[in-house]
Amino acid sequence: MLHSTEEKQFQGLKFSQNPLKKGEYERCSFSNCQFNGANFSGFVFIDCSFSQCDLSNVGLKNTALRTVNFSQCKMIGLHFEDCAAGLFSVGFESCQLQLSSFHGQKMKACTFQNCRLVESTFSDCDLRKANFTQAALQLTRFDNCQLENADFRDATGLELDPERNRLKGAHFNVEQLPALLTKYQLQLS
Repeated sequence: MLHSTEEKQFQGLKFSQNPLKKGEYERCSFSNCQFNGANFSGFVFIDCSFSQCDLSNVGLKNTALRTVNFSQCKMIGLHFEDCAAGLFSVGFESCQLQLSSFHGQKMKACTFQNCRLVESTFSDCDLRKANFTQAALQLTRFDNCQLENADFRDATGLELDPERNRLKGAHFNVEQLPALLTKYQLQLS
């Protein structure tokens, strides 16, 4: 049986000095915590929030993230595809998600508002109605993703192949049109 913690606030925690017990955390908030390099394998987070935390290179093998929100967090090099399947529900606002991977995740209506997703990978993802407004997407790859009704308005560095992704109803600015045509090497003026 997993250790269970409910409705607790964690502030300024340094995982290397004071590790969290492996278990289930429900309706907990984590603020200004240093989790970089921690191993959250097998942990369960339900209705939790992380604010201004460093979660870079955290191990996520079979980690359950159910309705978890991240705000102003540093999350470099995360492999979200390693998370437990089913009920994966996350939201990101003003986060650094560089070099992160989301292979195979169902992330319908997920928010990546004002995030840096530089050199990240989305493959075989369900991102219908996802919000990428004001996201930095330089060198980010989308491959075989469901992007119907996703919002890319004001996203920068966008480059995706309409033939390798489903885009019906997706929202773009007119200035982003060349990013959808990159593979054709057209000369637009």
